[in-house]
Amino acid sequence: MIFPIDEVSDMDDISETVETLGDTVDWIVVRNRVKIPTTKFFDGSEIERILQDQGAAFLELPSLLSDIRNHLRAHEVRLGRGLSPAEALKNPALKIDLAHRMILEEWLGELFRRFDAIASHLLPSVAATKIKPAPAVQSPASRKRGRTINVENIL
Repeated sequence: MIFPIDEVSDMDDISETVETLGDTVDWIVVRNRVKIPTTKFFDGSEIERILQDQGAAFLELPSLLSDIRNHLRAHEVRLGRGLSPAEALKNPALKIDLAHRMILEEWLGELFRRFDAIASHLLPSVAATKIKPAPAVQSPASRKRGRTINVENIL
């Protein structure tokens, strides 16, 4: 896995590693815009082209709202340990409220869809062929508001 960053020494390390290992590795380029908002050194670079030519998978981690992250952190502090999003959803003792739960479920579902899409890079070939990516959920922004309402009755 490669995590591009706008730092010359890190990009030199990435380049050297890619040049050394070449196509003997299933490369995955991971972008986390929350932690590393820009990757100007990587985008359009020679190393990006080399990785594309070698069949690298590209994974952009979906952003999770700050409010949800802070809510999970508050639970971690109360527990005195780390808490995965999956555990937060599965553990009823945590009493995650409905709004946070719904957003977290949607985020986790999107993350898993993205993992499924690059399964061939994450799992042995036999196991990866069994993975069928779930269809993408239609984003609320792409749906027309009130499309199923009979406005004739209210005008």
